[in-house]
Amino acid sequence: MQEVESIVSKAFRLPSGQPSTYAAPKVIAGREQVQTIQERLDVAQGKLNMGLRAGATYASDQYPALLVYNGLLGGFPHSKLFVNVREKASLAYYASSRLDGHKGILTIQSGIEIVNYERAVAIIREQISEMKAGNFAAEDLGRTQAMIINHLRELQDSAFERISFDFNNVVSGIERTGESFIADIQSVTPEMVTSAAQGVQLDTIYFLRDRKEES
Repeated sequence: MQEVESIVSKAFRLPSGQPSTYAAPKVIAGREQVQTIQERLDVAQGKLNMGLRAGATYASDQYPALLVYNGLLGGFPHSKLFVNVREKASLAYYASSRLDGHKGILTIQSGIEIVNYERAVAIIREQISEMKAGNFAAEDLGRTQAMIINHLRELQDSAFERISFDFNNVVSGIERTGESFIADIQSVTPEMVTSAAQGVQLDTIYFLRDRKEES
């Protein structure tokens, strides 16, 4: 520890004193009425993004189930968004979801033809509703768990990723190890995923489109 402090003090001019404290973000519920924001630029392809309140954070006992939920919704190539929006309906060049566990926010991002906006929104919202109803295959659940677990195991081979993992513990105030997190993911049941889905609420729909006026 002293050796590291010595190296850092020589490399950086850091002010004296105590480091500032970190205030964990509060979990905020989604809006009662979903807001829609449209912006226009000189673009040929539409960018459709959705912001959702996840209802839980990294420190929550529900987080492993929420992580699996995100994988089933849009985190992997077998997810609902990829299969239903991109492959079956051919509406998007890409469609995925991302979970920010510290802020309790889930985002959905897709690139679409501008004329497909209404249909794409409808199908994406349908996938969110399907997750709330627990309509996902057991095979997809197992595949999602396996892919998350494989990723967690890969983290152990990277010094950078292990630092990031430990940093998450410090920031969240919860102590997780790679082994305990893997065990938590393995124990996630369909009922736990459906329960996590109930807390996910759509808050904002954002659409970046061209400058052409609709006829």
